[in-house]
Amino acid sequence: MAKIALCHSNLLFGGVERTMVLLAEHLEKEQHQIEIIYDYGPKDNPIFDKYPIHNQPFVRGNNSLYKSIKLYQFWVKQKYDFVIFSGTLNYPSLFLCKASGATIINVLHEFHPSNMHTLHNINRYKNPELTSLIATSVVLTDASYQFAIKTFPHHHFVKINNALEFPIISNPPYIALPKYLKNKKVMLSVGRLCPIKNQLQLATVFSRLAVQFPDWHLLFIGNSQADGMDYYNKLKSFVISNHTAMTLLERVGNLEDFYQLCTCMTLPSLQEGFGLVIIEAMAYGKPVIAYDMVGPNEIIEHGKNGYLVQPIGDEVALEKTLREAMHNIPLLNSMGKKALEVKNRLKKDTILSLYSQLLVQPTNANAPQHHNILFYWNKFLRHHVRIKRRIRLGISVCILSLIIISVMVFLI
Repeated sequence: MAKIALCHSNLLFGGVERTMVLLAEHLEKEQHQIEIIYDYGPKDNPIFDKYPIHNQPFVRGNNSLYKSIKLYQFWVKQKYDFVIFSGTLNYPSLFLCKASGATIINVLHEFHPSNMHTLHNINRYKNPELTSLIATSVVLTDASYQFAIKTFPHHHFVKINNALEFPIISNPPYIALPKYLKNKKVMLSVGRLCPIKNQLQLATVFSRLAVQFPDWHLLFIGNSQADGMDYYNKLKSFVISNHTAMTLLERVGNLEDFYQLCTCMTLPSLQEGFGLVIIEAMAYGKPVIAYDMVGPNEIIEHGKNGYLVQPIGDEVALEKTLREAMHNIPLLNSMGKKALEVKNRLKKDTILSLYSQLLVQPTNANAPQHHNILFYWNKFLRHHVRIKRRIRLGISVCILSLIIISVMVFLI
């Protein structure tokens, strides 16, 4: 039995958080001890209630030596055998984690140069001192894997798709299906409400199509984030002004009911990984419309189980595709039957067992075999620019003070 920490920047209601829970449940069944670590935001997500939860600043970084020491003390006290990071990673904090003796696995939900959002992670992987601390990096798509092994041949990468839980387990809050949708054809869009998910473009396009297709209704489900409130407010205002054609719901725990209700799913994201909501919708027999990019194009077969829109972000192309889909319900139903095949391809136990294998043989052959705490603390200080500057400033102040005191003593 190993003690394992699953780390993510926040505990919101997104796909990354739900995949964390699936992994936690799987590892717990294998008799491992699981704990959750998050950096910021609320921790009232009920899907994590059964696990010990810790709040530690491993993402935002440590802007003082005191906080860094406290974080290191936390890692040492907990004595984790494995730490699985998911999402944004602060590499100075990575040295502190490694200094405690843990084996580190990093899950890269998006890792491809076509995705601008991931370029900061790609640039970090160019530093062998940093990547040598990670035993294994997990990527989710074939394209990301091929790019990773070609660009970073000395690092250990594996490809593990998101696993599909079917049926989806419901958690609070439970939202009743709006009665006015019962006689409508519903286009569902599930995802974090932010510019990168591009819901405002979808709402704009659908508002024009609603005149031609009054029997259709667009339903957004997603949560806002503190750093994206402006976008959320714009989207909410637009939805309210077009309330007869669209609705926005937040924090829905019973997603299964809405997947069963909808006619199709549309994901207008400008950047995406191996989208969990895509495979969930398909598992309920719903075709999916998305832009043709790394991630969705490894799940959706254009014209067979959904639509892939080109070019990415083109509003005219999106409107043309939506019009075609909304006009041809029999074709959507046929695509939905084809979409059901995803249930056999991404079975939960088969996918998650690949993580179990990483716990048996996780070692990066290129990692330096250092176990000296001072070695990692030295690396930490070298890479933490802010603390390094403060230390230099402190030393300079001390030297200047000694000089002033010496001069005063000499004059006296």
